[in-house]
Amino acid sequence: MMKKFLYIAAFFGALAGCRAIDDAELIDVREFAASKEELIVADGGGISSFKVYSNGKVSVGIVESGADWLELSSAASFKGDGDVEVLVSPNGGSIRMATIRLTLDGGASTLDVPVRQEGLPQYLVCREPYCIVDGRSDVQQTFTVVTNVPEEQISCDVEYLGLYKGWISEVSFSSGTLAIKALANESDVCRRARCLLKYTDNWGRDSSLELFVTQTDRDGTVGKSAGITLIKALGSSEGTLIQDDFTLDGIIVSDCTSPNMALNPSVCNTGDKFMADTTFARRVAYLEAADGSWGLRLIFNDEADNALRFGTAVSLSLYGLTAIRESNPQRFTLSGVSGWNICSSSPGAVVPEKQRSLSGLTPEDVYTYVTLEDMEFAFKKGTYADVMEDFAIQPPGSAGSGSKGSLLDGWASLLVDASGAGIYAPVNMLCPWRRTGGGVPQGAGQVRGILVHEDMPRLGNAGTYQIRVLDESGFDMGSEESTLHEHAVWINSYANRSNYSAVNSRYAYNKLATVIPSNDLLEAGKSLANGEMISENVTYPDSKSDAPYTTANCYNRLTADNDGVSSDYVGIGDIMMTRDFYRWNSDGEVEGYNGFVFTFRPAEVEASHWEFAFEFAGGYNSAGTARSWPAHWCLECSTDGGDSWTLVPEAATGAPYVHMRGLPWVRTFLNGQWYQTPSQAGMGFSQHSYVLPPEVAGKEQAMLRLRPYDKTIVSLPLLWDDDIEVSEIDYTTGIDVRVRFGFIYIRYR
Repeated sequence: MMKKFLYIAAFFGALAGCRAIDDAELIDVREFAASKEELIVADGGGISSFKVYSNGKVSVGIVESGADWLELSSAASFKGDGDVEVLVSPNGGSIRMATIRLTLDGGASTLDVPVRQEGLPQYLVCREPYCIVDGRSDVQQTFTVVTNVPEEQISCDVEYLGLYKGWISEVSFSSGTLAIKALANESDVCRRARCLLKYTDNWGRDSSLELFVTQTDRDGTVGKSAGITLIKALGSSEGTLIQDDFTLDGIIVSDCTSPNMALNPSVCNTGDKFMADTTFARRVAYLEAADGSWGLRLIFNDEADNALRFGTAVSLSLYGLTAIRESNPQRFTLSGVSGWNICSSSPGAVVPEKQRSLSGLTPEDVYTYVTLEDMEFAFKKGTYADVMEDFAIQPPGSAGSGSKGSLLDGWASLLVDASGAGIYAPVNMLCPWRRTGGGVPQGAGQVRGILVHEDMPRLGNAGTYQIRVLDESGFDMGSEESTLHEHAVWINSYANRSNYSAVNSRYAYNKLATVIPSNDLLEAGKSLANGEMISENVTYPDSKSDAPYTTANCYNRLTADNDGVSSDYVGIGDIMMTRDFYRWNSDGEVEGYNGFVFTFRPAEVEASHWEFAFEFAGGYNSAGTARSWPAHWCLECSTDGGDSWTLVPEAATGAPYVHMRGLPWVRTFLNGQWYQTPSQAGMGFSQHSYVLPPEVAGKEQAMLRLRPYDKTIVSLPLLWDDDIEVSEIDYTTGIDVRVRFGFIYIRYR
């Protein structure tokens, strides 16, 4: 709030340096300010007000003579400080704006305060913004535009690409139709133009709609028809610029309105802030052959040029585009796309039906729309993007965004099929349906989306393929029952830490509560649960300070009944691993890998196969605990009491080990160095699943060991985007290591 004495003090402070003050030279200091720069009023109307600070007489008026929806309900003039109050009528139409003008002392100074009332936004939409016209004769062409903007507010500019200009002779807009007249093309090259419909909305914001026209040459052709064979021949890892006028036809299987079309890559902003390029997902489209035999990724230069909806047949000009070939798996991208490259578009095309199993996926399926059968979520507690949201989606400029980050990129849930094979389903943080309050589907069924390959350094190894749904309806398995049967379940829950401590003293301090079977079964005489978990090389004493334990500093788990960004802790903590967890000698050599051992009894159940799944992360929101833990973890299985162990590959990747990622943390000053969350730190628990060897079936006892795979450890980078897996275990490391588990399952089918 401004006060008069501040102005007076500032004025006389400025005069203090003068050698003499002449009263005749004193300036008339005027105070004149409003407490609000603008008023935003809901469409329901109501009373709104603001305060005015002055040392003179203030007159209040409404500038627009036709703004009958806005009425001044306070005094039209006042002396000194005063309040301005207006009554706003309900608005059932478009957004609207009027201006309150404040005049000081009859015109010595004026101040305008806009009043903006919410309502229906104004829009210009064209479902077919690209067209081809025949250049062999003069042609009249029309575009159908859906709009609620008055015609008198809309103007049209025509821009031309290349040397040929002026060949659009007439342009008119009336009753939602833009009509143009194109003169015949007497040249042997195609001509291109852009019609730009522009208007200023009722809040004073400039908006536009781009419509693109491609004219054939004098023979009626638009370049030479090309197929995927040409793209494969031209594509290179460095990118090859296409300088011939080729065209490529296909069907769009993405949607420009979906924010989930690609991973928004993390980038380092200036200084100590970091965020993601949130335009990238909207600049990506996917083009598939009409017969489904191939798919391409298109990257637009500008998200505004991508107006392509799902099921739109397009003809694409390849001139000026860059063909990129990538490997493992082989896939192709056309970059540098703009609206000029879309020769024509027609909605309503039939997208090919491609039903696939995970075992049947091939590189030819990449960037095509597929349906995966018999799929379900491996972890059914939580949301589509189960992350620590207050660290993940801080918008730039918000409170704390410089310290907590503005990551805004995606996370991935794990899907498994009836055989136990897995695939990750990334969901971007800008998807409003990433958390709906209902949780993920509980059953098995179909997943429909675009098969992609993306590097997800925050997750670790995301496998050869991932599937991206256009929206939540792509997960179509909510009505079916799960094919997974839970045999043993652990949850690292601080609230439930003592469930089994009375039965099995080894649970007293590791606090991984076994959920199955229930306490009723234990009380009926069963001495142990279906499975039990211990830590190797640790003797459990009476005091938890000397053993692995879970603290009350719990991870912010996003559960099905939590539909907003919340800072409430709901009971998933961390296990403190002391230096005895993995051992090495004085020369820094590891003497033995030690891990978490799970024992269970398969003989009690008839099963086609067994699966093991867990989710974990390292550290918590502190850079001091986000280093010096084993970076690579593996699963081993034993059926002979631990005498021999078999390495089990991860189901989604086939890799021998998985990456443990650290959770994001607040900006930290550590050992004389400022640290930000690195680009490879995770945003939540990473999910992993394994199909156990067939010899497990029928055994009286089987054992699983989750342990460090090698000597590689996580270390903090000096630069934000450096690799965080560059060091090996150091004997002098004195930092306690923290591992956080979420749910741990032993299941069968």
